[in-house]
Amino acid sequence: MKTGTCVATVVLSIMAVMADEKEWTPFEATGTVFQAGGNWLPEGVPGAEDTARFTTAGSYPVVFTGSAVNTNVIAGSSDGTEAIFDLAGNSWQIGILSFQNSAVARFNGGALQVGAQVTTLGTGRRLILEGGAASFLGGLSIASGGALDIRGGEHACAGLSLINPCEEGFSLRMTAGSFVMDSAATLNLNLHSRLILQQMQREELEHRE
Repeated sequence: MKTGTCVATVVLSIMAVMADEKEWTPFEATGTVFQAGGNWLPEGVPGAEDTARFTTAGSYPVVFTGSAVNTNVIAGSSDGTEAIFDLAGNSWQIGILSFQNSAVARFNGGALQVGAQVTTLGTGRRLILEGGAASFLGGLSIASGGALDIRGGEHACAGLSLINPCEEGFSLRMTAGSFVMDSAATLNLNLHSRLILQQMQREELEHRE
């Protein structure tokens, strides 16, 4: 019994050590590459069990030279963060994508997949999809003051809830691209929510049968 307890304790300790939080440090001399270990504190690229934090204030690019998997990704800071993610044809699988304080996350150029938990955008928080393909397996909730801005690409989600618009007057704005909800998805529009589709040609907002 004592031996079993010791083994279990060691295993749990190892698992706890393996899961790290890594803070992106965009102003380091090593540049803007996600896969460069020197761009992270503590040093080293966050792995599949880790949390990647983009909570330094400012606007900065994050360029991928390969695919990545992370348990959690957190964006935002009290002074405002704009993280511009260029996936450059690679994929990024995220368990949970969350926003804090003031945050803008822009995605382009690859395949983004966010796991089964609902991704929520509140006041001062914006998700911009400029290209590539993003899928939100748990759906999207655009809460009071948050915004989803689709400018291109082919995107999908398991459900969409819009509440109150941001300061610019929209909860969801789509100027190009496609946005698909699967057959089990629901679209919830609050009384004060606002959805804008403009300059749409072959692009479409559709509900897949």
